[in-house]
Amino acid sequence: MYISKKGYKLVYQNTGKNVYQSALVESFRGESFIVKGGNPPHKPSSSGRIWVTDITNKHNRDFFPSVCGLEWIEG
Repeated sequence: MYISKKGYKLVYQNTGKNVYQSALVESFRGESFIVKGGNPPHKPSSSGRIWVTDITNKHNRDFFPSVCGLEWIEG
């Protein structure tokens, strides 16, 4: 199941393809994470947030989606 919430869906910036729950993504720093979910933008100037688990130390973290090459789009 792909990640969606409140009329938005999470997609890869470079392809526009849907991001599925538990997808493995990489940050611009080369760190690997498992995507768990997130919150879409709450106003036009916001990019929203994503929730991830660090695969190295299993810590939960949250980021702006662009850190991992993702974005929320309406649809």
